[in-house]
Amino acid sequence: MTVQIDGSEAVIAREVLHLVLTERPLQPTAAEIELTLADDSSVGARDAVGRAIDLLVRAGILRRDGDSILPTRATAVLDLLLEDGLT
Repeated sequence: MTVQIDGSEAVIAREVLHLVLTERPLQPTAAEIELTLADDSSVGARDAVGRAIDLLVRAGILRRDGDSILPTRATAVLDLLLEDGLT
């Protein structure tokens, strides 16, 4: 599977991943992540965060559990194995 991501999408995806990993054991919802990370209240900014969440879910890095966005088991283990974490 090839995942294509441009520079600005990569920045937002890293921010989403950082937030989800550092918020554990809290389980933020997609709406909470969008509100936290969107630079402004514009629909475009919230959509960009939503697209980043979708990309990370499709790539198997994050998963959805109801409304919550969580790291997959593999992502959580990798985060623990890396001395400074993924963030």
